[in-house]
Amino acid sequence: MELLEKEIGEAAGSIWKLLKANGPMPKSRIPKSAEISPQLANMAIGWLAREGKLTLRKEKASDLIGLKE
Repeated sequence: MELLEKEIGEAAGSIWKLLKANGPMPKSRIPKSAEISPQLANMAIGWLAREGKLTLRKEKASDLIGLKE
């Protein structure tokens, strides 16, 4: 596995744990809460979305991201 792919996978795991513990949150808060860069957070969110693990919805001016039940 390439280094970047491993890093994205680890970030996806961090985001999954964050959402599991705290519930849905605005996409803009995820990088700081997970202590990762915004770019890495976007790649990890894409990874989780591709695996069908996320719910994505627009709420007011932000994108709210949560885990599928």
